[in-house]
Amino acid sequence: MRLFLYTSLLVLLSACNTKAPAILSDTVKTQEQDPFKSTMAASQFFDIDTHDDQVIEGENGTVVVFPKESIIDKNGTIFQGKVRVELTEALQLKDMLLSNLTTLSDGKLLETGGMIYLNLTIEGQQAGIHPDHPVFIEIPTSNKKNGMMAYRGIRDEDGNMNWVDPQQLETTLTAVDIFSLDFLPGGFQAEVERSLPFGPYTTATKELVDSLYFSLNTGVLQMESQATELNEPYYNTHKKVINGKYTDDSYNTKNTHAAEGSNYLPEVSPAMIQVIQSETYQNTLIATREFEQRLQTIFKTCSNAVLEIYVKNLDQNLWELDQKAAQYVEKSGDIAAANLFYQYAEQRLTKVDHPKPHTRALNRYFTQQLNAVQKDLTATRKELTTALHKKDKAVQKTVTEYKRLLWKREKYRMEKYGFEWTQTGWMNVDRGAIPKTWGPQPLKVLVDNGGDFDRVYCYTVYTSLRSLYRLNSLDKTTFHVGNDQEKSMLMPKKESAVVIAIGYKGTAPALAWRLFETGTDTLFSLHLEAITPEAMDQVLHLYDAYVPENRISNDLVFMDKLYQEQQRQASLQRDYEMMWRLYSLAFPCRETKGLLLFREYCAFCHHTNMTDKLTGPALAGVRGRWSDDKALYGFIRNSQKMISSGHPRAVAQWNAWKPVLMNDFEQLTDEDIAAILAAIAHRTPSAY
Repeated sequence: MRLFLYTSLLVLLSACNTKAPAILSDTVKTQEQDPFKSTMAASQFFDIDTHDDQVIEGENGTVVVFPKESIIDKNGTIFQGKVRVELTEALQLKDMLLSNLTTLSDGKLLETGGMIYLNLTIEGQQAGIHPDHPVFIEIPTSNKKNGMMAYRGIRDEDGNMNWVDPQQLETTLTAVDIFSLDFLPGGFQAEVERSLPFGPYTTATKELVDSLYFSLNTGVLQMESQATELNEPYYNTHKKVINGKYTDDSYNTKNTHAAEGSNYLPEVSPAMIQVIQSETYQNTLIATREFEQRLQTIFKTCSNAVLEIYVKNLDQNLWELDQKAAQYVEKSGDIAAANLFYQYAEQRLTKVDHPKPHTRALNRYFTQQLNAVQKDLTATRKELTTALHKKDKAVQKTVTEYKRLLWKREKYRMEKYGFEWTQTGWMNVDRGAIPKTWGPQPLKVLVDNGGDFDRVYCYTVYTSLRSLYRLNSLDKTTFHVGNDQEKSMLMPKKESAVVIAIGYKGTAPALAWRLFETGTDTLFSLHLEAITPEAMDQVLHLYDAYVPENRISNDLVFMDKLYQEQQRQASLQRDYEMMWRLYSLAFPCRETKGLLLFREYCAFCHHTNMTDKLTGPALAGVRGRWSDDKALYGFIRNSQKMISSGHPRAVAQWNAWKPVLMNDFEQLTDEDIAAILAAIAHRTPSAY
């Protein structure tokens, strides 16, 4: 999608557009002895069929529209059929100098807005342009100026250029297909492209990008998630018993942070942009390249009122609306924006002329360039929320079923230890002086190649009790019983047991196991080896005679379901963070939540640019320095916990900055952190 303005300059090196030619002479780009022939800008060739309107586009953005009756043959007769088009673009100073395209007209210096060479042939013979059905040319320029004229170029045998026959360019506006225009804030599409994939979408089609922008009119959709890191409550430090039962949160081995959505009122309303970029505004000043340029300035004013000046006065000249916009923002104190609108007014552009053949052809051309998407991305916020709730309910059912299994597993083992269960809660009561054959003992297992797998689970089976326990882990390598603070659990004393590690690469399993004596063997390593599903089933079958809650095969069914949910939540998290980054681009003038949070929690110790360092490192590009956002979020909330877990990036950060300790920010939700990262990604250091 072009991000620059077009000007309709008929700057031709060919002489084939003179009035009523009867017979056309050959139009050549350079003479045989031209000293600049070897460095002349290269030609591009197009084959068109003039039975219908045709459009070509050069490599540097020049667009030429051929109405179906615009081409004449060597006899001056309208021709419909195959035509070879030769186009050369010299839009940059380097190309002009190497081609010796001096900007002189009868010895007088000109100010160029771009040069092209256009030639037409029919089966090798010279063709021309009908004087009553001219072609339409758009040459890209970043600075359209008032008073520009179109010149015909004549080149002599020595390669000298003379520009003659100046023609005044029209000040009327030319409407194009409104859906071909970029009506998005600057940088929005680039951020979408950088952040892909988004859900199931891997290509930043116009439909996708527009839909993402329009959806921000109602804020960022809330992300809801179910806790999936679950284990027996007894060893969880935050467990609670209420009315004789564990609370639902007691099963969670990690604290969860619900992300809340945003309903901030927008600056320039995406809903209003969605309304004007529609069929209703085709063939109005809204559907012009000139308005496309002005819209980027309107975004910077952060005012719907400025946008309404143009939308509600379509019958007035564009330069008059430019003046009104300049006066409005000048009163608000935005002098920089006012000056831009005054510069626009100096172009003295008027209104959209009645539709011409080239407008019809442009509409068809640009429509064909759009990448139609069959997926419906215009579902309402309510429909999206309903779909998420439906999925959450299904996951909640799985979570509830697994919590029941964990409770049965814990209850089974505790009863084997001789605990009594009272009516005041799920608590164990010691039998006093009866000799104990069990007690709290540590156990740590290192799976040395766990990082090679998508997921790894580690179980200990107390064969004397026919009891199962799944070890906890912060990664896929280090596993322990109990919790992060107390890596021990109640287990039989000096009894035989077995530890089993199971890893998955995709759906392919791997297995490692070892016999050990409880209380004696407290630390050992395992190495996962690939195994067929059938062979693994045979190993797990050894424990199928246990009660259902103590069967590894049953636990793996839940692990698979919860893993799928973790993957879904990770995808939602990425999408959610992307939407917050887009939000900061869509509403650039707002003191966003992320900026406020950064100032409150981060700015004392961190700058954003790479050169200025405070107590902590600069945060520019921080997301790119971490392997995944989940790890980064964990470090922001509790850096010491991540360091003690052995996470490579966390350890490297500690080694670089110790003994300075980063504060804990457990109170920050996922939304908070996403907002902070979005703010520092798109604001300059001076903003802090």
